[in-house]
Amino acid sequence: MTKSLAVCILAIAVLATSVAAQLPVTDVIYLGETTLYSCSTFDRQPGLHTIDVYHTYGFGLRVRFRVEADPGVTMVYAGETHHFPATVGNSQTGVQICYDQCMVPGNDVPLISINYVAFGTSSSCASIRIVPHPDAEVIEVTGCDGVPKSVYGGVFYINPGAFCSECGEVFPPFEGVPEDFSCEPLPIAATTWGAIKALYR
Repeated sequence: MTKSLAVCILAIAVLATSVAAQLPVTDVIYLGETTLYSCSTFDRQPGLHTIDVYHTYGFGLRVRFRVEADPGVTMVYAGETHHFPATVGNSQTGVQICYDQCMVPGNDVPLISINYVAFGTSSSCASIRIVPHPDAEVIEVTGCDGVPKSVYGGVFYINPGAFCSECGEVFPPFEGVPEDFSCEPLPIAATTWGAIKALYR
């Protein structure tokens, strides 16, 4: 390992510890590439990037959110892998993830791995962030006590520079009231073609 790489890893670890110490003891939904604390990347040439979503700093039964890229991100969403079976939806339109038990997945178990195709054209300090699910006002985690709570959402920078942080930046909870939810799919019912046509008369 080169000396500069060792210094870089040490700096990231110190920054991550500092950020954790400044945050209240509450959940954060973070983004990282390959590991939790690799919270930025460069889009300088065509290629594939996989960005993971993590749940850290708290315990819960389920989580609900969406992943949003700002206009400066020219990478294109190419699909995702869900790491928990009880997952409904997707990261781009809104996702609900149930853990089946009281737990915090932690730094080594991502909730979702999102694939993006890069073209080398994203702006400096472009970002991808965690935002509320379309059916919610806030980023939500249902605690192990069954009580829903509003939590922090992380920011992942593309082409970080002097005017944006590489690691540790989170947004405070959104304004609004957290609500409980389930990861059950929408119910379906048998019908006939005639009944469907009757809806449009």
